[in-house]
Amino acid sequence: MIVAALTVASVFAFSTSAQAGTYTINQPGCGILASGGALDGWGGGIHCASFGATWMQLNSSPGVPVGPPGTAMYVKSHRVNDGAALTALTLNYSSSQTGTADPNVYLRGCLRYQGGADVWSAGYAGQCIGAVLPTPDQTNFGTRSWTTELLSCSSCGGYQMSAKSGASSGYMAIAGTTATIADTIAPSVGTTLGNHGISQGYWLRGTVGVGASAADTGGGISGMAFVPNSDITQIRTTAPSCNYTLLNPCSTSHNWTGTFDTTDVEDGTQTGRYTATDPGSNTASTASFTFKVDNTKPTTPNTIEPETNGDNGWTSNNLVGATWTNGEEVDETTHQSGIAQVIVDVNPTTGSQADPAPITVPVGGSASGISATTSSISGIALPAAGEWTLRLQLVDRAGNVSDVGDGSGSSADSDVSVGYDPTPPAAPAAFANAWISRDELAAGFDQEFSYNALPGNISPVCGFAGAIDKDISGMAGSSINVPGGGSVRSWRLPGTLDEDTHYVHLRAVSCAGVASPTTETVAAPVDRTDPVGTIAGVENGKWYKNGQLAELRANDVLSGMAPAPPVDSDSRNGAYLSYSVNGEGPAVNLAPRGDSTSIPITSEGQKELRFSPVDLAGNKAAARVATFGIDATNPNGYIDRPDSARPTLLSAKLTDAPSGVSYAIFSVRPVGGSDADWIQLPTSLAGADGNVVGYAVSNGNATARFPDTTLGPGTYDVRVQAFDQAGNPLATQRYQDGSLARVENPMRAASGVSVKLFKALRECKRGKNGKMKCTIRKCTKKTKGTCYMVLKGKVVLQGGSTTVTSAYNRGAIATGVLTDSRGAALKNTNLSVSTATRVGGKAAEVGTATTDANGIWAIRVPAGVNRAVKATYEGTETRRPSTSAGTLNTQAKLKLRVNKKRAKTGQTITFSGKVTPYDANYPSGGKIVALQFFAAKKWRPAVGVGHTDRKGNFKIKYKFDGRKVKAKIIFRVVAPSEDAWGHAFSASKPVSIKLNY
Repeated sequence: MIVAALTVASVFAFSTSAQAGTYTINQPGCGILASGGALDGWGGGIHCASFGATWMQLNSSPGVPVGPPGTAMYVKSHRVNDGAALTALTLNYSSSQTGTADPNVYLRGCLRYQGGADVWSAGYAGQCIGAVLPTPDQTNFGTRSWTTELLSCSSCGGYQMSAKSGASSGYMAIAGTTATIADTIAPSVGTTLGNHGISQGYWLRGTVGVGASAADTGGGISGMAFVPNSDITQIRTTAPSCNYTLLNPCSTSHNWTGTFDTTDVEDGTQTGRYTATDPGSNTASTASFTFKVDNTKPTTPNTIEPETNGDNGWTSNNLVGATWTNGEEVDETTHQSGIAQVIVDVNPTTGSQADPAPITVPVGGSASGISATTSSISGIALPAAGEWTLRLQLVDRAGNVSDVGDGSGSSADSDVSVGYDPTPPAAPAAFANAWISRDELAAGFDQEFSYNALPGNISPVCGFAGAIDKDISGMAGSSINVPGGGSVRSWRLPGTLDEDTHYVHLRAVSCAGVASPTTETVAAPVDRTDPVGTIAGVENGKWYKNGQLAELRANDVLSGMAPAPPVDSDSRNGAYLSYSVNGEGPAVNLAPRGDSTSIPITSEGQKELRFSPVDLAGNKAAARVATFGIDATNPNGYIDRPDSARPTLLSAKLTDAPSGVSYAIFSVRPVGGSDADWIQLPTSLAGADGNVVGYAVSNGNATARFPDTTLGPGTYDVRVQAFDQAGNPLATQRYQDGSLARVENPMRAASGVSVKLFKALRECKRGKNGKMKCTIRKCTKKTKGTCYMVLKGKVVLQGGSTTVTSAYNRGAIATGVLTDSRGAALKNTNLSVSTATRVGGKAAEVGTATTDANGIWAIRVPAGVNRAVKATYEGTETRRPSTSAGTLNTQAKLKLRVNKKRAKTGQTITFSGKVTPYDANYPSGGKIVALQFFAAKKWRPAVGVGHTDRKGNFKIKYKFDGRKVKAKIIFRVVAPSEDAWGHAFSASKPVSIKLNY
């Protein structure tokens, strides 16, 4: 019987498996299946491995092993453990027979348990597992094939076959073996081999190594693979060498390494696993793991800016740094590994400089004293003084390297120049300044200076350090605050500098940040105040005669008004006086220099003089403007002949150009009088339209009134004088025809007005407006006082006087007659009536009265204080005015009370009361009042005197002395007239006292 043995390999962790099926092996004869030697615990027999000939004689033949009938022939195969087993066995065998046919010559197979008993006689049952070989055709010997399907077991020792011979002798030979192996145990696959890193979670790029170890206890490892992202199109595989003539075709363990091109997948996080397969197609796989791919190189550092202690990439201490702008990849994301390193390469710019090797600096760390971040580098030491080229590259975590930052990549400005120069520069040379004006400062005044480098200065001058009124020579260094560039430099001084002599201090600062050891200092005097200009000799709005001198004067406290030679057309060359007359002035080079000049003003017409002095600093004062005129011509004119309708009107026609007549004066004198006899008359000046004006006119009329009421009769010379605005005179006594102007007085007829006053006896009725309306009563036989009569249809007032005293709040009637010079009545003529108080002279209009057909006028004068009543007739162009006046005295209102109506001798009684003036005005000390009593048909002198208070109240005490008699005594109180009192003598109503009744 043939038995096969099976060894089990070690199992790797982290493997998954899948059971697939079987595999087949083919062997010539039985040598491969046989493992040699006896089976463990099995009995004797003939083993295939010990065959000495192809044929095994089954009977007693010389030289051939002979076994008794029933002798078994064993074939060893794999030991079957853990479910691996032969599932089918085919034996190609031959048999022959030397004798007669013997039905007992046959071959049968049985699966034996390891260590089981050799039991054949009982129908080969029991420990045999599987089908018994069929009985061969005993009459047709030759090559036969026998196939049996065998069951597997976990502890079977092997397969055995037995050849049985009967009475006749015969031979049997194994020609070949085909075995189907059932492999139910999947292989195991372990983690990566070596330092391939694909399963470590690192960022990968390009082609990377892959590999794993695997083992199998059955047919061995027939294949291994790396599978990215479960994508079979990307599987990387290996096929180990296997021999399928062996029961174990492949090696039970295998170590595989290979490569994987990461460019076959996208950038970002990927998954992968390793698989192993045995000959029975059982597959094992590691757990899926992640790895990250980045095959995109970082963007070349863009806009690289050197960082030095100087400017433009220069340093004085040989240490430089740089910053730059990155592209999209900076930090680690799902699809980019992020910048991890910076490659720094300092390159020489001349052949004489050494070329140090590039240095790779980790981001967040340092190397060779250089520190790096994702966008900056610092601590780069330049090898020696001079100019160098700094080139940078970025390396991401996957190892991708950006283009070199030397201008050859995607960034055109990546090639950065840096330099090292510790040598201080020379000081600048400043240009001297003249006085600086306010406008120059406002427009921007530049302090100019030049600079020449010293031998040995490598770096250029990037700028200058400047200070005003602050010495910077002792400073160790200065920050650049003044720009450089060009052969002539300038520094814009602050526009807010105050007036003073300032000092500008300058030091040159190299691009390496080293300042010149010495300081250049230059004065910068500032004058911000305009000079003060004055114009004398002419005034705004005035006219002058030809040749008027205008005096221009200027004063400046700081820079002054002194000219600075040589005097030329340059306005900055000294102070000067800038002026123009009607927009025309001298050329600049002829402008008056200094602080004053005189300008003759000639030619007639309006003039505008503008004067703006400019001081030595160039401050130009705001223009002072004088607008005036020149008039060299006298006015013209003549006197108009009098108009018979207006005999007192004197007029003259006047003309003047260009200034115009500003005023005119009419004068008159008796014919034959001297110049001292001229009498000036109030004169008006009117325009051509006849309207009086208050300004000069080029064509106008002068008018005046001849004072015919104040000058006596006679013949008078008339003269008119006129003056234009320049003071040019005109004086003429001629009419237009050249004859002398003379007038005769009187020119107008006389008039007369009379005034009489009457106490007003009134009939009063209340009007529709609620006010009382009073009229003078008509005269009757019983009428006393003022009344009127009607005679022949005319009203005739009776009586009247120029002075009348009226009661408080009564008023009066004023009347009179207006006549012409012949005494004839002037009818239907208006005259005005007015009053003026006698205390204080306050005037008031009463109204206008109109004469009737008889020239009589009448008007009511309202109540009030003492007044003069004046009637005025204004006259006409041909009739003189006239006036007349009367006096109206008004009594105050007095009230008297007594505290007792009866008294006895020796007793005192109190009189009290109130004085009410019409205008409510009292003397400052109160109004004097006096107490009187009536005796012997007249009022006796005052028996008591008092003063009112501020409201007009008074009290007077009186004691009855003398004999005790019975009498009835009448008292009154009076208010006499006095200064500051606006009423005439006034008295109260009497009161009576019964004495001793």
